[in-house]
Amino acid sequence: MLRHFRLAKVIFQAAMPYFAVFWGLAASLKGDEQRPAPLAERPVLTIFVSSQDRIRQACETIFESVDRPDLATSINERLTGFRDLAGIEPTKPAGIMTVWDDEKPREIVFIPKTEIEELLKTATFGVVGYHQVTPDHYEIERPGSPYHVLVQKDYALFADSEATIRALRVSPLKLTQGLRDRYDAALKADLLQIPQPIKTHWIADLRQQIEPWLQPMDDEDEEQAAIRKSAGKLVLDFIEHLVLDTKSFTAGCRIDPENRHIIFELSIESVPKSRLSAVLRQLKAVRSEYSTLVQSDVAAGLAFDLPLAGIWEQLRKNPGDEEAKPSRLEIGLQLVGSKAGELSLITAFHGPDVEGMNASIPRWLERLESAGHLADLRESFDIHEGVVLHSLMPHELPTWITHWTGNNIEIIVGQATRTIWLGIGQPAPLVERLCNAIDLVAAAPENQRGAAAVKGRLSAKVLPQFLVTDILNSDPDAAEQEFSKGEDGLSLSLEPFPEGLKLKVELEEGFVRLIGRGWVKQIEESQAR
Repeated sequence: MLRHFRLAKVIFQAAMPYFAVFWGLAASLKGDEQRPAPLAERPVLTIFVSSQDRIRQACETIFESVDRPDLATSINERLTGFRDLAGIEPTKPAGIMTVWDDEKPREIVFIPKTEIEELLKTATFGVVGYHQVTPDHYEIERPGSPYHVLVQKDYALFADSEATIRALRVSPLKLTQGLRDRYDAALKADLLQIPQPIKTHWIADLRQQIEPWLQPMDDEDEEQAAIRKSAGKLVLDFIEHLVLDTKSFTAGCRIDPENRHIIFELSIESVPKSRLSAVLRQLKAVRSEYSTLVQSDVAAGLAFDLPLAGIWEQLRKNPGDEEAKPSRLEIGLQLVGSKAGELSLITAFHGPDVEGMNASIPRWLERLESAGHLADLRESFDIHEGVVLHSLMPHELPTWITHWTGNNIEIIVGQATRTIWLGIGQPAPLVERLCNAIDLVAAAPENQRGAAAVKGRLSAKVLPQFLVTDILNSDPDAAEQEFSKGEDGLSLSLEPFPEGLKLKVELEEGFVRLIGRGWVKQIEESQAR
């Protein structure tokens, strides 16, 4: 599990440059006559593990998934070099927080204690000395400057500055409340601790850097330039409201010992009555009929229902203005097949805005044929469940599509009321797969429709190679063996809550077994040396 501690450290280090930018801006905005800012009473960023016991349980779950519970004892063996973590209370959270102190970030490490003397011996590895200053204050005799340790109830807090610790007005238990029971490890950022002028200055600087890239290019026509500039400004507006109107965000991870799934969750909470808050209120969890396309027996499935027009219009309004009326768009997607090169892509679009697209399809087909892009065209060759089907055989398609579907493919366009269906794949199975998807949606009872703004699932069998080797850090051969049956997958959902939004990603048991295989291999190689 040491990899997880290293991962937390990497995440913390990766986040620090962004906070350093804010601190640098803060320093540049201060006048010479301005008094130093008061010391922070709450942290901006906190990273913690829920407890030693939770981490040990997660490790045991991983080893049990590959039928090697005996190797769980290796955890204790690895900790002997750390005095078996003597002095650390095993049932409470421990971690590190960053506070906003005037000109630079300062870190405070918090560790639950049983006996402070034992904890200090563990923390110093018996190499560096320490001494007691006052009943609640110790100093680790670090070369150059002492490292301060303050005892506050059941915790020892470590920092470069005694004043930084004493300024805190929130305890580690209060800080981690509501998160430590849900996650094995978590990150929490309180963006209200960053002064608003600093955020505004950063946004202005970002706009100044991006604006030149939005100007027309020499080889670009007016229409393309206008579209690119409009899209760029829309993205900048969204970033601005995300920075200014986000109250906090949290990220957490846990391993469910019952089903052995790895669960990641990211939550964003907006400032009440802000523009971002108005946008998030539009994201209602609607029971979409396209959620039936998200099934475990297909390579991938995705369904979402979003008020796209309402979101973009709301970003341009001021707080207190009348909310834009949302124009909802439902989209369903399926990848059907067993492996890349043999998959069929099935998509469906439904909503008021689809009507105009639907009416233009006959003219669009005619243009494609007259321009010579099609090897064959069959209009209205079939009607299935009220969906009129047209077949197109294009001369060529982009490689990012043919990588999944193979070459010599067929495209089927389906038209229904406020709905467009699109199928891309090898001719033989494509019609059947498209009709099966239409049947699933048509027959979906109300109580089987998922309620989420976005819902999806991807079979682990068709995971892109870079996800396995680079992100999961796993042996491709082990992944091929683990996922060959196609039983495991990755699912996600995007669910709104009052003033916020939560993204959930769930990795099924095969991913835990893949981690377990890697650990077993490392231990066996270590023992063989």
